[in-house]
Amino acid sequence: MKTVAQKARVKPGTTIAVLNAVPGIVESLGLAPDTPFVEPAEAQLTFLFVETRSELESLLPSAVAALAPTSSVWVFFRKGSRPAGLEMSRDDVWAVAERLSLRPLGLVSVDATWSAFRLRPSP
Repeated sequence: MKTVAQKARVKPGTTIAVLNAVPGIVESLGLAPDTPFVEPAEAQLTFLFVETRSELESLLPSAVAALAPTSSVWVFFRKGSRPAGLEMSRDDVWAVAERLSLRPLGLVSVDATWSAFRLRPSP
Protein backbone atom coordinates (compact mmCIF):
# COMPACT_ATOMS: atom_id res chain seq x y z
CA MET A 1 0.00 0.00 0.00
CA LYS A 2 1.35 3.41 -0.99
CA THR A 3 1.85 6.22 1.50
CA VAL A 4 0.16 9.56 0.92
CA ALA A 5 3.57 10.99 0.00
CA GLN A 6 4.00 8.31 -2.66
CA LYS A 7 0.48 8.86 -4.04
CA ALA A 8 1.23 12.58 -4.12
CA ARG A 9 4.54 11.90 -5.89
CA VAL A 10 6.64 13.66 -3.25
CA LYS A 11 10.17 12.56 -4.03
CA PRO A 12 12.81 12.06 -1.32
CA GLY A 13 14.84 15.23 -0.86
CA THR A 14 12.02 17.55 -1.91
CA THR A 15 12.15 20.75 0.13
CA ILE A 16 8.85 21.45 1.90
CA ALA A 17 7.37 24.44 3.72
CA VAL A 18 4.45 23.85 6.08
CA LEU A 19 1.97 26.65 6.78
CA ASN A 20 -0.78 26.59 9.41
CA ALA A 21 0.14 23.01 10.36
CA VAL A 22 -2.37 20.63 11.91
CA PRO A 23 -0.71 18.40 14.53
CA GLY A 24 -0.04 14.87 13.35
CA ILE A 25 -0.98 15.24 9.67
CA VAL A 26 2.46 15.99 8.19
CA GLU A 27 3.92 13.15 10.27
CA SER A 28 1.30 10.75 8.87
CA LEU A 29 2.09 11.38 5.19
CA GLY A 30 4.99 8.93 4.95
CA LEU A 31 7.61 11.51 3.99
CA ALA A 32 11.24 10.39 3.97
CA PRO A 33 12.78 10.81 7.45
CA ASP A 34 15.38 13.27 6.14
CA THR A 35 12.85 15.52 4.34
CA PRO A 36 14.18 19.09 4.46
CA PHE A 37 11.66 21.57 5.89
CA VAL A 38 12.38 25.14 4.78
CA GLU A 39 10.84 28.58 4.50
CA PRO A 40 8.21 28.99 1.74
CA ALA A 41 10.48 30.98 -0.63
CA GLU A 42 13.00 28.09 -0.60
CA ALA A 43 10.47 25.25 -0.91
CA GLN A 44 9.69 23.06 -3.90
CA LEU A 45 6.36 22.22 -2.25
CA THR A 46 4.33 24.22 0.23
CA PHE A 47 1.79 22.43 2.41
CA LEU A 48 -1.00 24.79 3.47
CA PHE A 49 -3.58 23.58 5.98
CA VAL A 50 -7.01 25.25 6.10
CA GLU A 51 -10.14 24.35 8.01
CA THR A 52 -12.42 27.19 6.94
CA ARG A 53 -13.05 29.18 3.79
CA SER A 54 -11.92 32.27 5.65
CA GLU A 55 -8.53 30.65 6.33
CA LEU A 56 -8.30 29.56 2.70
CA GLU A 57 -9.07 33.04 1.37
CA SER A 58 -6.67 34.76 3.75
CA LEU A 59 -3.73 32.31 3.61
CA LEU A 60 -3.64 30.97 0.05
CA PRO A 61 -2.77 34.27 -1.71
CA SER A 62 0.34 34.83 0.42
CA ALA A 63 1.35 31.16 0.08
CA VAL A 64 1.10 31.47 -3.71
CA ALA A 65 3.00 34.78 -3.71
CA ALA A 66 5.89 33.09 -1.88
CA LEU A 67 6.19 30.20 -4.36
CA ALA A 68 9.36 29.85 -6.39
CA PRO A 69 8.70 29.76 -10.16
CA THR A 70 8.65 25.94 -10.42
CA SER A 71 7.06 25.25 -7.02
CA SER A 72 3.54 24.15 -6.18
CA VAL A 73 1.25 24.24 -3.19
CA TRP A 74 -0.72 21.44 -1.60
CA VAL A 75 -3.87 22.81 0.02
CA PHE A 76 -4.96 20.40 2.77
CA PHE A 77 -8.63 20.79 3.68
CA ARG A 78 -11.21 18.93 5.73
CA LYS A 79 -13.38 16.58 3.67
CA GLY A 80 -17.07 17.10 3.55
CA SER A 81 -19.67 19.59 2.54
CA ARG A 82 -22.13 22.05 3.99
CA PRO A 83 -24.78 19.32 4.41
CA ALA A 84 -22.23 17.38 6.48
CA GLY A 85 -21.80 20.41 8.75
CA LEU A 86 -18.55 21.70 7.25
CA GLU A 87 -18.09 25.20 5.93
CA MET A 88 -15.94 24.26 2.94
CA SER A 89 -15.76 21.60 0.24
CA ARG A 90 -13.28 20.78 -2.53
CA ASP A 91 -15.40 22.95 -4.84
CA ASP A 92 -14.74 25.93 -2.58
CA VAL A 93 -10.98 25.23 -2.67
CA TRP A 94 -11.14 25.03 -6.45
CA ALA A 95 -13.12 28.31 -6.72
CA VAL A 96 -10.50 30.21 -4.71
CA ALA A 97 -7.67 28.54 -6.65
CA GLU A 98 -9.23 29.59 -9.97
CA ARG A 99 -9.43 33.21 -8.83
CA LEU A 100 -5.68 33.04 -8.13
CA SER A 101 -4.96 31.56 -11.60
CA LEU A 102 -3.89 28.22 -10.15
CA ARG A 103 -4.22 25.01 -12.12
CA PRO A 104 -4.82 21.64 -10.50
CA LEU A 105 -2.09 18.99 -10.59
CA GLY A 106 -3.74 16.40 -8.38
CA LEU A 107 -6.09 15.55 -5.56
CA VAL A 108 -5.32 12.98 -2.87
CA SER A 109 -7.13 11.61 0.12
CA VAL A 110 -4.96 11.94 3.22
CA ASP A 111 -7.17 10.12 5.70
CA ALA A 112 -10.83 9.92 6.71
CA THR A 113 -10.83 13.64 7.56
CA TRP A 114 -8.38 15.38 5.19
CA SER A 115 -7.85 15.71 1.44
CA ALA A 116 -5.34 17.82 -0.47
CA PHE A 117 -5.27 19.60 -3.84
CA ARG A 118 -1.90 20.13 -5.53
CA LEU A 119 -1.95 23.46 -7.36
CA ARG A 120 0.54 25.43 -9.44
CA PRO A 121 0.33 28.92 -10.90
CA SER A 122 -0.71 28.88 -14.56
CA PRO A 123 2.08 29.80 -16.98
